[in-house]
Amino acid sequence: YCTSATADGKCVICNVGYYADSTGLCKECVNKDGCKSCTSSGCTVCNDGFYLDNISVPPTCKSCYDSLMCKTCIGPKRSDCLACKDNYVSLSVSSCLQCLLNCKSCEIYGPSICDICI
Repeated sequence: YCTSATADGKCVICNVGYYADSTGLCKECVNKDGCKSCTSSGCTVCNDGFYLDNISVPPTCKSCYDSLMCKTCIGPKRSDCLACKDNYVSLSVSSCLQCLLNCKSCEIYGPSICDICI
C-alpha cells in the first residue's frame, strides 16, 4: 500500500484510502469506501458522492443524499448537493437531471441538448 518510502523503508505516502502512521506503516482509513485521504485522527478528504462529517468522532465520510446524481455535497440533505456527476445537469440549486443516454454533459435549458457526447 506504500507509494513512497524513505531510504530506511518507512512509508511516507500511501495509496488512496490509507495513511502512513508514526512508525512508517500504511494503515487503512476508518471509512475506506468514502474516504479519499485520512490521518490517524480520521478522514480529511472524501471521494465524489460523499461529504466530510466533522461532527462524528473520528471524522468520517458519509454518502450524499443522492450519490448517483450528486458529485459533491456539503451534507446529507438534497439541498446540500453542490455539483452533479457526468451525464447529469444542474437545473437549480440541489437539483440534478439526467442527460440523454449518450451525453457526458448537457445544456441547463434541457437535458436533450448535449454539450459533450460520450
